[in-house]
Amino acid sequence: LVRQTKLNRLSEKQGPPQFDTPSLYWQKVNQCQARQRQAALLSRSEVVARIRSCDTKPELAVRRAMHAAGLRYRLHSKGLPGQPDPVFASRRTALFVHGCFWHCHLRCRHAALPATRQDYWLPKLARNIERDRESQAAL
Repeated sequence: LVRQTKLNRLSEKQGPPQFDTPSLYWQKVNQCQARQRQAALLSRSEVVARIRSCDTKPELAVRRAMHAAGLRYRLHSKGLPGQPDPVFASRRTALFVHGCFWHCHLRCRHAALPATRQDYWLPKLARNIERDRESQAAL
């Protein structure tokens, strides 16, 4: 309570903050609001079209770590089943970097099923898991 009154007295003396130029905070707020407005204007197909299959954040993080460790690799080899992300041909090794949602990782908070249209999503995600198993068996 004492601290609150001291702050009130300070703000009364100084008055409201004056912004001659927009502060970094307000710039970030405006950018965030602009992104939200843009997302609201996008159609469903445009949102889905922005989902990436290559160069995702987890994949890039794994690739950076491998490159920093001195490992060299080929990307998305189309001749191999499942198109593994990095392929180490000299070591006869392939690595798959799977997204938690699309590949239904167990005990992962990002792998939650959507609440709507489960009749569509359940078979689709089940087929992804089955395709993963087929690719691993073929390798």
